[in-house]
Amino acid sequence: MPDEAGQGSGGGPPLKTLADKISWLMQHANPGGRGPLSHQDVSYLMLEVAGEKYSANAVWRLKTGEQTNPGYRVIQALAKVFGVEPGFFFDDYDEEKLGLVKEQVEVLALVRDTKITSVQFRALMKMDPEGREVFADMIRRVAIAEARAQGTSQGEDSGSS
Repeated sequence: MPDEAGQGSGGGPPLKTLADKISWLMQHANPGGRGPLSHQDVSYLMLEVAGEKYSANAVWRLKTGEQTNPGYRVIQALAKVFGVEPGFFFDDYDEEKLGLVKEQVEVLALVRDTKITSVQFRALMKMDPEGREVFADMIRRVAIAEARAQGTSQGEDSGSS
């Protein structure tokens, strides 16, 4: 299972190098309603979020593996931009933790894409376990109902051909 942990729930190659990790984060940890972060986006965010001036070209060099040994301030800035701990970017980062970080980024992307606000999410997290289970059951029921409705409409479409 340790091999799978580095791959996260999305499959794909394991994140072993700094370039792999930056590339994956740029692809997955981005604002809702838009595609992956560009080199310019990351450069801008490093300055805005962490106060670290770093060019888009320098971000590209990190992402492509051309630059493999940035200073710790750059690592700290990247960590702030992407919401991960600085250790995430090092080669010896624990594979199990890496899998958890990837899952967290993927969950945050899903939450963001569904347009759940931070206030709504906090309210859900403040519920007692029984309340969360009731809420989860409602979500399951809606998902089942939607799947049945899609199955019915797809079945009607294929039956009319």
